[in-house]
Amino acid sequence: EAGLGHGPRYDVIAAWMVLEHLHDPVAALQRLARWIKPGGWLALSVPNASAWERAVFKDAWYALQGPTHLFHYTPRTLAAVLGQGGWRVKRLFHQRIVSNLFYSASYALADRRPHSRLARHLAALPEAGEKFNFAMYPFALPLSALGQKGRMTVRARKQ
Repeated sequence: EAGLGHGPRYDVIAAWMVLEHLHDPVAALQRLARWIKPGGWLALSVPNASAWERAVFKDAWYALQGPTHLFHYTPRTLAAVLGQGGWRVKRLFHQRIVSNLFYSASYALADRRPHSRLARHLAALPEAGEKFNFAMYPFALPLSALGQKGRMTVRARKQ
């Protein structure tokens, strides 16, 4: 907090794929709540541990990423942690990208066949960029609507 002055300074704080890496996410969220101006927003994104990808791929689930992911969140547990940190969820939505799915599939295949060319190709597909994501949009949209995407984003306000 050094150098931030004594009062709130920010209208918006964004934390994309950060919260799952923190040793004390509640303390971090409390600190962010002190930094936000009245009426300000917190926008954050984390992997969705309740997505079907986790159930299907188990220890090959791309977002598992141990030991760097210290915590995994479902919509319910994320709301609870945000509440403990001084925030109230205003909107939660599931991102409409499928890259995690292809990475998970490549991990699962590589576990079974370590030198699989197909596993390397699956992992490379999301790197194709926007064209890949647009092509996968018809598949991602219903999964997102059902809350079954591998990443979720929250907009929250200070309680």
